[in-house]
Amino acid sequence: MDTRLCLCALALLIAALSATSAEAGITLVKEGRSPYRIVVPRDAIASERHAANELQAFLKQICGATLPIIEDRGPLPPRAILLGNNAYLERVKAGVDFARLGQEGFTIRTVGPHLVIAGGRPRGTLYGVYTFLEEELGCRWFTPKVSRIPRQETIRLGDLDNTQVPRLEYREPFWFDAYDGDWAARNKANSSSARLEEKHGGKIVYEGFVHTFNTLVPPERYYDEHPEYFSEINGKRMKGYYQLCLTNPDVLRITIEGVKEWLKKNPKANIVSVSQNDTGGWCQCANCLKVEEEEGGAHSGPLIRFVNAVAEAIEAEYPHVAIDTLAYQYTRKPCKTRPRPNVIVRLCSIECCFSHPLEEEDTSFKEDIIGWSKLCDRVYIWDYTTTFAHYVLPFSNIEVLQPNVQFFVKHGVKGIFEQGAYQSPGGADAWLKAYLQAKILWDPDCDVERHRWEFMQGVYGKAAGPVDRYLRLMRWHVLDNNIHQPIWIGPESGQAPPELIAKANALFDEAEKLVADDPETLHRVQVARLPIQYVQLTRARVDASKPWTIVGDTYGPGDSPLAKTADQFFAVCAKEKITHLNEGGLHPDKLREQVAPRIYGAKVITLENAALRLRVAPSLGGRILTVEQKAGNRSLIPLPAPNTPGFPAVGGYWESAGFGRGAPGAIQAFQVEGQPAADSVTLTADLGGGLTLRRVIRLTEEAGWRVESTLTNNGEAARPARLRTTLELALGGENVTLEAGGEQMALRIPDDATTATTALAGQTTAESGWTLTGPAGFAVRCQVEGEVLRTLFMNRAVGPTLGVQVLTPEQTLQPKASLSLAATYTVLPAPETEAVKREHTAQIVEVEQDDFSLYREGELSGVRDDPTAADGFAAWMGGNHNEWAIQWPIDHSRLEEGATYEVSAVVRFETKGTSGGAITYGVYGVDTRATLCNGGVSAADARDEWQTVVLGRLKPTGNQYVWLAPTNNAGNIGAVYVDKLILRKVE
Repeated sequence: MDTRLCLCALALLIAALSATSAEAGITLVKEGRSPYRIVVPRDAIASERHAANELQAFLKQICGATLPIIEDRGPLPPRAILLGNNAYLERVKAGVDFARLGQEGFTIRTVGPHLVIAGGRPRGTLYGVYTFLEEELGCRWFTPKVSRIPRQETIRLGDLDNTQVPRLEYREPFWFDAYDGDWAARNKANSSSARLEEKHGGKIVYEGFVHTFNTLVPPERYYDEHPEYFSEINGKRMKGYYQLCLTNPDVLRITIEGVKEWLKKNPKANIVSVSQNDTGGWCQCANCLKVEEEEGGAHSGPLIRFVNAVAEAIEAEYPHVAIDTLAYQYTRKPCKTRPRPNVIVRLCSIECCFSHPLEEEDTSFKEDIIGWSKLCDRVYIWDYTTTFAHYVLPFSNIEVLQPNVQFFVKHGVKGIFEQGAYQSPGGADAWLKAYLQAKILWDPDCDVERHRWEFMQGVYGKAAGPVDRYLRLMRWHVLDNNIHQPIWIGPESGQAPPELIAKANALFDEAEKLVADDPETLHRVQVARLPIQYVQLTRARVDASKPWTIVGDTYGPGDSPLAKTADQFFAVCAKEKITHLNEGGLHPDKLREQVAPRIYGAKVITLENAALRLRVAPSLGGRILTVEQKAGNRSLIPLPAPNTPGFPAVGGYWESAGFGRGAPGAIQAFQVEGQPAADSVTLTADLGGGLTLRRVIRLTEEAGWRVESTLTNNGEAARPARLRTTLELALGGENVTLEAGGEQMALRIPDDATTATTALAGQTTAESGWTLTGPAGFAVRCQVEGEVLRTLFMNRAVGPTLGVQVLTPEQTLQPKASLSLAATYTVLPAPETEAVKREHTAQIVEVEQDDFSLYREGELSGVRDDPTAADGFAAWMGGNHNEWAIQWPIDHSRLEEGATYEVSAVVRFETKGTSGGAITYGVYGVDTRATLCNGGVSAADARDEWQTVVLGRLKPTGNQYVWLAPTNNAGNIGAVYVDKLILRKVE
């Protein structure tokens, strides 16, 4: 054979192959021009026409060319982008398997000179267009406001054959910024809460959303005539926020009727929620207990049977609708009955740790998901990806988002709801978490690290490096120290110690410098910094070694190192329009009220006449800080020491609409009404719940002052209300005499105590007033106008003041009605005597509810009149939660330094049964983040009469507080009452 011929033939073959290779794929755009047409089906639905418009618009942004949009009529264009189930697909032999694609899958394929993007209805084609723009042209939609649309004048595509069908039928990153409809559609999230319209292909529509029992069968409508519809607990049918009796046939009938009515009103609904209320209190009637026994003891048994019956009743009329219920808290364990095919069980991970992958850490939850996946064809997950008590707190869980979703999918889960900071922008790392969740929910095996770094570059630009290093710094700390993060973790939980805060701030300083010339990117970096600043502000403590003074119109310690941090934090919150710092609705303005005095100090208003000088601090509960008698330059009300618990909102004269250190009005910032006069000022405050408090403080012509207070109910419903006033007087020593009702008495403190309390009936002091005389050379007389329940006089051996508390009776305040109280205080001359100095040992210290901190007072805790309590009042906690709702910040001034005390609580319970726990308790060290004296009382040991519970032994040191909490066991413990705490010195 001729070698030259062989070589020539080989060269021709190589050239031919090279030409074929060079012509593979298509040139969509060349130098800003395109011969292509976008072709939609003539019967295109709204989402397919929107897909064409989006493709046209983004291609124009990318290359400058505007591709015409036409329908599939007439001849096939020479070069076409064929969208949807197009009439031309068969002609070009596109081979799209629509049966495989379902409602959201798609195929992207080059066929000859044509590009095919075809998907199922209603969302498949739109998702295909976005995927083409993303995977082939580099587009990204990181946030609703930040995207990446790369410019390129020539677009050349290789051979494409890409088919994607989501493994999850329901995908919801439940974050505020993820509600944006365009963002959700572009990231292929079919979220029920997103603003997805028909053009986006609609969405998963949940009717009722969650916790619907009381909506479907309202107690206020049915209970009075049919208590049997509701939970029976220890023989009593419960009214209120409990559960339904799920074996009652009328309850089933009413529920079915309600579900059908919902579906008539909302025919677009895919899913209807028939789900338990967000509490315990399940029914314990004989029928429900019998079903539970048949179901292997699972509380979920009656629920699944009930929901199955509802699902069966609607399936013929509404074959496209599923009934959703929860496997949540007491119903989390699977039963024996198999849910019907049109039932969705949404398993909730609320009890879990979210620092570590669920498959590795939580064997109990793993058992439950395995159990439900064997029973149920459609298991959904309600997952938690933030801390609900502090949305802006660092919550290092980015690295577990993918393994958790993979774990869910591995066990057959069909839908996932990822709950984040859903009420407002500004949640910690909210943009990044929402973006990554959308990517992971569409493709659980996606390249998360690539998505993460692209996000960092796209959102933070030149600052991507330090912001990413900050996130990894926080993550390494959580892993290295094995920190568990439940969904109610707080700023003191150890995930951000001071040394880590310093490193994080250094990284953000670097990041801000890198983007200082780019205002928009700088703002995004500052939003990312909010979590670190939030920790700093919420942990801000007063330096107890640095006295506070009044200089000019400011009461404070001088310059604060956190002032600049606070300025930036609140400015960024305002610019970002953040309204919720937690699920309870804490607004940044309210946080500013709480932390500003500790950081900036407080502005003061000075009232003055010839005899007296008063200093009023509106931002510190509107309190009178000091009263000075000009003659002799004597201080009647001195400034408190910075180590006083609750400082700086302590001391002086203040008022509240309840008990406890944080009672409404005690620490709120008041507004100044009008312009203060030289001798008077008017203050007002919104106390929440419709209550407003107005206070007028004025100097009198005599050497005295008058306070007039009015509590008004501006709400739409009647509510209980009362006023409590407290005055701290420096009378010069413990040998103080009280004159009231024509009698005199010495307010003597026992030798084995450091305090003594004397109580007088209200009428005694209201009718004749009272006078206190001490050794300092003056007396104070008070005349009260208004109904008074009691007046307390609290003498202290340690510290400069004696406290006087006036309490009005609780009354029901109708809408627009008011409660008023006025008091005039007059300074009288008295002989100056030698102050008695006696040795006191703090052998027994009793702490009443006035000194408690009550968490979410009026909702989770409070103080109630209780004639069986020692002082007629008891602190109270409902049994339907497990919050540390009663706390006492330990006041070291009342204790002997270095001594050990046995800590006890005098408690009683509203008992309903004997199962489970009644209370838990402990002593928490804020500085050490350690809990001492941990323990609890079981419901079996709880009594309705007062009992003394020993919490443990303690040597008080540093910043600590005693806490008590119910156990979220309302079915057995309706409420917990605390009369007082007792500390007995033991060594």
